Amino acid sequence: MGRQPDRPGLVITCYNPRRVRDRSFYERFCAYHESFYGWVEATSVTPFSEPALDRALAAVLIAMIRHGHPELMPAAGAMKVPKHPALTARAIAVLRERAERQNGDAMDAASVVAARAQDLVDAWNSAVEDAARNNLAARLLALRRGQEGAAAAHAVAAAGAGDVGGREEVRRAHLDARHRALRSPVAAHGPGEQAGMSGKRRRWSKAGQEPPAGEVRRSQLITTYGAGAMIDLVHRSALVGGLDYWNYPAARTQIHEPRLAARLVAQLRKQGVNLNPQATLFAPPDCDDDDPSPRAGLQVLEFPRWMVCQGCSAMVQASSALTLKDGRYQHACASGKQSLLVPVRFVVVCPSGHLDEFPWVDFVHFGREGDCRSHALTLREDAGAELFDVRVSCQACSASKSMAEAQRLDTWLRCKGTRPWLGRAAEVAEVCTAEPRMKVRTSSSTYFSQVQSALSIPNTAARLERAVRKHLPSLAEATADSLAMTLKFNPPARADLGGFRIDQVWTTLEAVRRNETPPPPPLRPAEYEYVQGVPFEKPGDAPDEEEEAAHFFARRLHPRAPLPAGIERVVLVRKLREVRAQIGFTRLAPAEANLDGDIMAGKVKTAMLGHLTDWLPAIEEHGEGLWIQLDTQALDAWEQRAEVQARAQVLRAGWNRELGDLPDQPFFGPRYYFLHALSHLLIQAISLECGYGASALRERIYCSAPGATTSMAAILLSTTTPGSEGTLGGLVAQGRNIGEHLARALELGRLCSNDPVCARHTPAQDPAEQHLEGAACHGCLYLAEVSCERMNRMLDRALVVPVIDQPSALAFFADQG
Repeated sequence: MGRQPDRPGLVITCYNPRRVRDRSFYERFCAYHESFYGWVEATSVTPFSEPALDRALAAVLIAMIRHGHPELMPAAGAMKVPKHPALTARAIAVLRERAERQNGDAMDAASVVAARAQDLVDAWNSAVEDAARNNLAARLLALRRGQEGAAAAHAVAAAGAGDVGGREEVRRAHLDARHRALRSPVAAHGPGEQAGMSGKRRRWSKAGQEPPAGEVRRSQLITTYGAGAMIDLVHRSALVGGLDYWNYPAARTQIHEPRLAARLVAQLRKQGVNLNPQATLFAPPDCDDDDPSPRAGLQVLEFPRWMVCQGCSAMVQASSALTLKDGRYQHACASGKQSLLVPVRFVVVCPSGHLDEFPWVDFVHFGREGDCRSHALTLREDAGAELFDVRVSCQACSASKSMAEAQRLDTWLRCKGTRPWLGRAAEVAEVCTAEPRMKVRTSSSTYFSQVQSALSIPNTAARLERAVRKHLPSLAEATADSLAMTLKFNPPARADLGGFRIDQVWTTLEAVRRNETPPPPPLRPAEYEYVQGVPFEKPGDAPDEEEEAAHFFARRLHPRAPLPAGIERVVLVRKLREVRAQIGFTRLAPAEANLDGDIMAGKVKTAMLGHLTDWLPAIEEHGEGLWIQLDTQALDAWEQRAEVQARAQVLRAGWNRELGDLPDQPFFGPRYYFLHALSHLLIQAISLECGYGASALRERIYCSAPGATTSMAAILLSTTTPGSEGTLGGLVAQGRNIGEHLARALELGRLCSNDPVCARHTPAQDPAEQHLEGAACHGCLYLAEVSCERMNRMLDRALVVPVIDQPSALAFFADQG
C-alpha cells in the first residue's frame, strides 16, 4: 500500500481463535486467500458485462498504468502517461488475456475489453494534449458522462483543473445504476392523523416539491421492504403501505409468466384470495429522479408513532403539533431547548402477521393500584444493552418498569388484529387469538417475505392443450386404458402428442372434455422434465424461436472427459429468465414450503399484501445458470444403504421436533438434505473461479419426494440481475470444469473448523434447537441467505462426503478424492 516508493505499506489481519469464522479462515487459508474478492459486497454481473465495464474498467486501467512506473505515481504523474506507450499497451494486453481466460464461451469479451481500454487510453492522451493548449476548466466542463469522460476527467484533474469533476463522474455512475421506488412523502390511511414523512431535501428536488421519504430498489419491494415491512430511515421509521396504496404514474407494467400465474391463482384460491387470472403479476412502480411526484411510488405510514426526545427522554406521539425541521421532528424540552425526536425501538407483533404500537401507557401502569392513565412518560436507557437497562416511567404517578418485564405480554395483553399497512384499523382489523410479542422494530424476525418463482421455459402445457383440442374429435371415445392404443393407430394425433407422456395427455384430455382449463402442473417437475429434452451443444448454436420467446436457452454439455461418478449430465443454461412474485409475508418465523416451493400451512399465518387488490407484485430477472443432474439410479441404490436409512431416522427425529405437528409437511428425505448440502459446497467451490462472489449465486433444488413415481435429482446454480442485459457467461463456462469444481467442493466438505462437534451434531437433541440440520454450521455449509432457498436449513454434509466420526458408507461420494 502507499504510492510513494520509499514508503510502502502493509496491512496485517489478526484473527480471533475464539471465533468460529476466524478459525475457518486460518484452517482454510489457501481457499480463503484465493477468494479474497468474494468477501466484499458482491455484484450480480460478470466482470466483463456492460455495467461492470462501465463502472470498473477505467479504475482498473488507471491503477495498472499509474502503478506500473514510479514516475506516474505522484499526482502530476497522470500528465506523463503518453510518454509510456509500452506500459499502456502491456496493461491492455493483460486485460485482454484476463478476459480470454475467464470467458471461454464469450470470445468477443476479450476484444470488447481491449477496444474499450484502448479508447480510454486514447481519451487520456487526448486530454493531456488539450491540457497543454486549452483552458483546463472549460475542457473539464465539456467532458461527456461516459467512460471517455471518466478517464479524461481523471487525467485533467490530476493536472490541476479541479478534482471535483472526477468525483462527480463516480457519483453519477452510482446514481444511474440504482432503482428507486419509495416516492410518496406521506400515507394518510392508517390510524392517527396525517404525518409528513419527508426526509432531508434531496439535491434533485425541484423548488416547491416535497421530496420522498426514502429510496429502495424495486427488487427489494418483494423481499426485504415489501408491503407491511418497516423501513428504518435515517431519522424516521416508516411502514410500507399495502398494494392498494402503491401509486403508478401511468399504466402498470404487467409481467407475463403463465405457469407461475396459473399456479399462484390456484394456490391462493384455496386460501380465499381471488386473483385476476388474466392480469396476475405486475412490476412495482418505477420513479423518475428528475421529477419526483407523489403520483409515483409507495405510500408509507409513520410507524411507530411513539417517539423519544434525545434531550429530556420524554415520550411523545408524532403529530402536526410538533416542530418539523429538515424532515426531523423537534421537541421543546422543559429547559426551552429544541431536541431531536427519534422513533421508539419496540413494537408488538403476533404469529398471524398483525402489527401494533407497543402499549406504553397500559404497560407502565399494569398491576399498579390507582387509575392513572397519564401519557406523560419517559424512556431512559442505561449504559448496558440489555432490556433491563431500558426503563419506562410515568411522570404523573412515578410508576416505572424495565422493558425486560415486557417479554411476557400474553399474560395481560390480547392481540387487536391490527393491520395498519392495509388501511384504517376499524376497517381492516380482524379477530385474533394469537399471543402478541414485543419485538425490536429493526429485527429481521418482524418480516419474512414469501416469494415464489418460476423459470420461463417454453410453455409445453399450452402446446399440449392446443394439440388435444385439435384432435379432440378423434379422441372422443378414448379411455385411460385405450389412449395409448388410440394414438398408435392415429398418425396425425401421434405426430402432435407423441412427445408427451400418456398420463399428461390423459389429464389434459379430461379437462378439455369438461371444458375446463387443465390444472397447472407443478413448477419444478415441469422445468425438470423440459431440461431432460434439451439437445447436446454444437458449434454455432442459437436459440430457436420458442426458446427466444421464453428467454431460456440451454444445451447439454459434451464433456471433454467422462463426468465424475454420480453425475449424469451437465446442462449449460446460457440464457434464463426467472420471475419472482411475492404472495404474502409472515412475522416471527418464516413460512414453510414444500419441495415444489408452494407455501404450506404452518405455525405462522400468511399476512395479506393488499386489502382490495387482485394482483401480486413481481420482478423478472435475467441471467445464466449451470444445471448439474445426479445419477438417479445411483441415488436410489444409495438411499437403500443401511447407514443412510439410519441417518434418515436421525434427521426425521429432528424434523418431527421442529415440524412434526404441521399438516401437509412430510419429511423431505435424505435425498434433499444431500442435494442441498452438495449445492452449498458447489457454490463455495465455483465462486472461486467464475467471477461472482458466493452471494451472487443462487440455488434451485429439484428433488422428488420419498416414494414418488418420478425420480428427480438436480441442482440449478444461477446468477441473475433485474436488468435486461443479463450476464456474460462466467458461470456457464465453469460447467466444462465440473470435475475440478466437484473435487474442490468435496474437499471443502470433509473438514469443518467446528469438527468433531459439527460432524457429531444430533438434530433432535440439539439444545440450540437446530433441529433441521445434520452436520452443518457456519464453518462449513452456511451461505448468505440470498443464495439459499431454505435459509440454511435441511443440510447435512455427512451425506455428501465422509466426515469425522461418521461411517464412510453414509456418504454418496465416499469413493471420490
